[in-house]
Amino acid sequence: MKKNVFIGILTIFPFLLISQNKNIDFGIKGGINYANYIDNIDLNLFTHIPADYNGKIGFYIGAYSTIGINELISIKPELVISKTGSKATIELKDLRGIYTSQDILFYQETKAVIDEYNVLIPILLNLHLNKYFFEIGPQFGYAFSRKIAYKDGPINSQLILKNSNSENFEFAGAIGFGYRISELYQIDIRYSYGFTERQHLNSSILYFGLSYKL
Repeated sequence: MKKNVFIGILTIFPFLLISQNKNIDFGIKGGINYANYIDNIDLNLFTHIPADYNGKIGFYIGAYSTIGINELISIKPELVISKTGSKATIELKDLRGIYTSQDILFYQETKAVIDEYNVLIPILLNLHLNKYFFEIGPQFGYAFSRKIAYKDGPINSQLILKNSNSENFEFAGAIGFGYRISELYQIDIRYSYGFTERQHLNSSILYFGLSYKL
């Protein structure tokens, strides 16, 4: 119940801001992202195994509004659906705490692909300098789908990487800059870092996108 209320507040808040300001624009946006995870090593090997994470390309699509404060400053709330993930490799030396020496004959390492689908609500402060703009602010996220596919490795590999349904919310910080190509189109690059630790991990994501003003 509390989670549903929290999502509702995050969704409604940008629209409450919009209703109080007539100097607003709406638009749609989309692009690709390059996501990775930063592992917070848990020394208890029976609940978590440290892994080597490599980046994975995903995509995002969404809508935004720009609420003008003055000629230089605006607030930009967004509602975005994003697919992110990472590739994880756990080497044999990291498995010795769980598997016996007999297992070494069969399993050299295990590999996994992590895929997440997230609802993101960034609320960014934009600073406009001619055709360029700089943005910074908080980002709230909710992972509504998370799957781990193991390609090879130990039989009990599903126990290696944490995958809890109770760790779906994320509070992140976002920073970026962009260029207005024309009155309707703009391109931007943005970086977000997840301050909330989920599944013993912090997210690190780079976004490249194109926006269109309606």
